[in-house]
Amino acid sequence: MASHKLQTMLSLFSSIGASSIITVDVHKPEAFRIANTQCINIEPFELYAGRLGKMNNVVLLSPDFGSLWRVRKVSEYLGGASFSYLEKFRDRVTGEVAMKPKELDVAGKEVFIIDDIIATGGTIIEATKILRSLGAVKVHAVATHCLLLNMADSRMFEAGVSSITCSNTILTRYSEINVNNLIVNVIRGLLK
Repeated sequence: MASHKLQTMLSLFSSIGASSIITVDVHKPEAFRIANTQCINIEPFELYAGRLGKMNNVVLLSPDFGSLWRVRKVSEYLGGASFSYLEKFRDRVTGEVAMKPKELDVAGKEVFIIDDIIATGGTIIEATKILRSLGAVKVHAVATHCLLLNMADSRMFEAGVSSITCSNTILTRYSEINVNNLIVNVIRGLLK
């Protein structure tokens, strides 16, 4: 969502008296600010790290620079797992995504692509092709919000994705990360 649209929505909530707004893994946290309203963005990254456990030969990857901070946080929870990102370019007219690999050492490793949303799966599909060409043995997709439009999951598996893991913000067959307790804890904190 464009920053000005988000600001308009936040202003509307504020104008009707909302003192707090809670989101889960908002796309751009820096845009999630409004005067006189407490904006709380719940980050499920510790849950992601718990799901990954103590795996060896793993690289955490952001599909673009904009989500690198998510991958960095998961890495911190894992005690410093390797992480990087792919440079992504989107044609503003056609919507086509092109990616350029960074200096990545993924040969013989499992790669976990971590992002906030999977809509059509195009980014994950292109990243998987690049990672497989660089020798990744498995590519896993992890996202908070999984829309999975137009059979995105089937297309992702056909492209070589090994698994899809999502949170339960949008219920799908891949909703393995339960963020309910994170939300409840924030609400309890606000009611004190």
